[in-house]
Amino acid sequence: MTSKFDDELTSTNKAFLDAFGTNAFIRGVQIEVIFESEQFDDETGRIYQTSMMVDWSDVKHIKSNDSVLINDSTYKVKRMPEKNTDEPLAIIELKRA
Repeated sequence: MTSKFDDELTSTNKAFLDAFGTNAFIRGVQIEVIFESEQFDDETGRIYQTSMMVDWSDVKHIKSNDSVLINDSTYKVKRMPEKNTDEPLAIIELKRA
């Protein structure tokens, strides 16, 4: 049984994804994600970091090395997050396919 706090948190996460998210397709399943692609320079050169944020309830549809289609580009799941109840959304690292 979930608490009222858990229900409110889930509702807030869904609203956040609805407002800022985009559709992703993973193994034929459509989920709402927030896609981030950043680049920055450090002492070793230019670093590209690509990730997506998903609701924890959608993590069950995703496995390492899965293909992910976002905005007509294909990525592979590079790293899955450990379950961390302190974070409202799961952050999944991606790499270009």
